[in-house]
Amino acid sequence: MGKTTIEWCDFTFNPWRGCTPIGAGCANCYARRMARRQPAKFGVWARNERRIVSRLTLPWQWNRRAIRLGTRYKVFVGSMCDWAEDYRPVDAGGEVIRAWQNEVYDARSRLWAMIEACRNLDFLLLTKRVSRIAKVLPLSWVCRPRPNVWLGASVSTQSDADRAAEFLRQSSSSSGASGLRSNSRRRWFVPATGRWRG
Repeated sequence: MGKTTIEWCDFTFNPWRGCTPIGAGCANCYARRMARRQPAKFGVWARNERRIVSRLTLPWQWNRRAIRLGTRYKVFVGSMCDWAEDYRPVDAGGEVIRAWQNEVYDARSRLWAMIEACRNLDFLLLTKRVSRIAKVLPLSWVCRPRPNVWLGASVSTQSDADRAAEFLRQSSSSSGASGLRSNSRRRWFVPATGRWRG
């Protein structure tokens, strides 16, 4: 977490570390490979494993620096997690482990508050769970998107890309709580060029 060599952002930040694989595209996930080598640092990538929740100190520092320098920084949120994951760990008896689940839900709530306050940072929120975007974002953001939030889909196949594009198109033409308003500023990432557009 922190300064990164990813050319389309300045920093990476993970509100927690760990993820539940959801499809074939997860088989080659770089974060999952890193986690296998260092699970204590990067989390365990399985449904019923506890996530490692992060402190939200670094983005506040980056925001202060951006203000001081009169610039904006791009922060990739979730290089080691999926912020839209529907995290439901269960114990051996099949009961949801609420304490672990609440840690992630609380971290996500703190993330939204931090994004709201850090106006000199552009937060790049990529997810494989595009259909959950409107369910997970704060309702006020769904109704009135934030200019410092860039939403995107992480896809591994053309069919994933087609589904994500269709969902985002439908969402952006909806209004109110059912989707993302079309009058908001839209940006999307084009992996082939390594650039954000919109």
